[in-house]
Amino acid sequence: MKGRFWREQVPLIRPLFLLLGLLVLICGWLIQYGRFEGDSLDSRTWEWTAAGSFADESPPVSGWIPYPSKPNLHVESKAYWLRIPLPATDSREPRLWLTGVMAVRVYDDAGSLLYGYDPAERGHRINLLSRWNLAKLPIPVPARVDVLIENRAAYQPVPEIRLIDRGDLLAHLFRKDSYSFILASLHLFCSAIAFGLFWSRKDKLYLYFFLLAITGAYASAVRNSLLQMFWDQPWPGYLENAVFPLGVFSFISMLYELFYPLEKKLLNRLRWMMLGFSVAAGAAALIDPWFYDWLLRYPLPPFYLLTGLLIFRVLIKAFLQRRDLESVWMLAGSNVISAVATFHVVRNFMPYLYDWLAERIPLLKEMPFDLLQIGLLLFQIGLIRVIIHRFGVLNQQLTQFNRTLEQNVMSRTAELHERTAQLQETNARLAASMRETAEVMAESMILEERHRITGSIHDNVAHVLAATIVQLEAAKRLLDKDPRHAEDKVVASQQLVRKGLEEIRLSVRLLKEDANHYDLPAAMGALIRDTADASGIVVDSSIASLPSTLTTLQKRVFFQALQEGLSNGQRYGGCRKFHLRMEANGREVQFELSGDGTSFVPPGSGSGLRALSESVERLSGTLQVLEGQTVCILRVSLPYAPEASPTLEPHPSWNTLGGIDL
Repeated sequence: MKGRFWREQVPLIRPLFLLLGLLVLICGWLIQYGRFEGDSLDSRTWEWTAAGSFADESPPVSGWIPYPSKPNLHVESKAYWLRIPLPATDSREPRLWLTGVMAVRVYDDAGSLLYGYDPAERGHRINLLSRWNLAKLPIPVPARVDVLIENRAAYQPVPEIRLIDRGDLLAHLFRKDSYSFILASLHLFCSAIAFGLFWSRKDKLYLYFFLLAITGAYASAVRNSLLQMFWDQPWPGYLENAVFPLGVFSFISMLYELFYPLEKKLLNRLRWMMLGFSVAAGAAALIDPWFYDWLLRYPLPPFYLLTGLLIFRVLIKAFLQRRDLESVWMLAGSNVISAVATFHVVRNFMPYLYDWLAERIPLLKEMPFDLLQIGLLLFQIGLIRVIIHRFGVLNQQLTQFNRTLEQNVMSRTAELHERTAQLQETNARLAASMRETAEVMAESMILEERHRITGSIHDNVAHVLAATIVQLEAAKRLLDKDPRHAEDKVVASQQLVRKGLEEIRLSVRLLKEDANHYDLPAAMGALIRDTADASGIVVDSSIASLPSTLTTLQKRVFFQALQEGLSNGQRYGGCRKFHLRMEANGREVQFELSGDGTSFVPPGSGSGLRALSESVERLSGTLQVLEGQTVCILRVSLPYAPEASPTLEPHPSWNTLGGIDL
């Protein structure tokens, strides 16, 4: 059972050991690389005495006691003097480097002031863990210096005072703290990636990642001693502790987004409480330093420890429920960051506990000053591993989606081909049906044409026969009485018969045309010439270029309109002069025949004009007949297709009338 248990924890142990190994290697390298190599002053030779206040202008003459006799002097006394012997040195720029002091003055053995710093006089608020003072020493170095220190009621770490050359100090700070700027650059790089991901994907996880990386970059940039060498401004370091709760808020918010809805109420309350604490700490840092120090010293440590325990509980629960890569790496990274954050809280906000531990574990004093940001960087490595995993899963989902999409496209393409084949088959059937319909329409047109011609012939024959009978009866009565007059009647009858026969020929001329090569302008010209020769009328014609898409039916309708107009205009309107105009306007062909008579309409509306009107209506055209005292007009308009369209082929029976060849 135990072996099985440990085998189940291997996915967690591997990344945890990897991150811890990196942490140990980085810390070991920084400890070795950042060790101080200058002259160290032996505190056993120091002496101290109480000071009246920081306003003392010179050290007392007597009352000095050994410094080791009062190990907690920096905590118990608000203002005190230190007398420090200085060894001889060949330094070109000797300096006295003081750390862990609030307000300080340095005097030489002659009582001359060498250096003084009072944050109250300059309006500074400082962080003693990152602030240092550098007193310039004369050459040769005095045998001793007297240092006046005041705590100002703030927690005072153990003062460290070293004799060092200015160049050596600069080299030491570069060795010890240059990594902080490298960390800040890495944090900024991570923040840029996180912000880009948030901008493109609008996922709050990346927003909190961005905020966490920004807080890490800020803390790394200001939480070091090298920055003061180039920018002596204590405010950024003073506000660094107010940024720490904001980083914790970002960390909890990331867990909330990663493991939602697991323990969502608990994580949501924790993160907003931490954000509220961060806002309160920031406001106190700007308004009330005492309250700011109180917040960091008393409420923050227990609140953080409780938060850390609750977060660890959530991570364990997520790991046990999911056991996926995200929970494994987040638990491993959180364990690392929790360990270094706890050390950070103890060292910065629980100084008495830290001093007690440091006395028993001297290695703690050697730990890098910015250990928290190193742990944060390792946590971000784990977080980046989680993000890469998410993108890998997303890529797999996209690949599967693409495969499904390709299959759907292939399926839809096959269906489209099938539908296209069905459509082509339907189109073929429709074309065949259209041909059959066209044949039926042709047959119908044949019947209608025969009906119209029959009616026209009937009218002509009836008129001619009636007139001929009248003339013959008159000739019969006059034959005995007036043979000459009777002969005139017979001649008139003969002319009537000839005229009727000519009109019958004109009625059936259309049927003799070849429908496949029907030339409408030529047919109209022949009709006009024959009519003019037979009746002596005058016809002025103007026929423009006609579209090639006119169907045979349309051409026959226009021919029929000319035939009806000339015939009816002479017979019923008394027209002797006609004008024909025919042109296309882009959408339809317009036919207009005007005569100098009164009407084109026979009494009772003859069958020929009625058949013409029906044909025009069937072809979606319009027919108008205008009458007047001196002019009459016949107008026909038919639409035509912009492209060539199939025309109805003439039926062979169109050239016959009732089985009789015309």
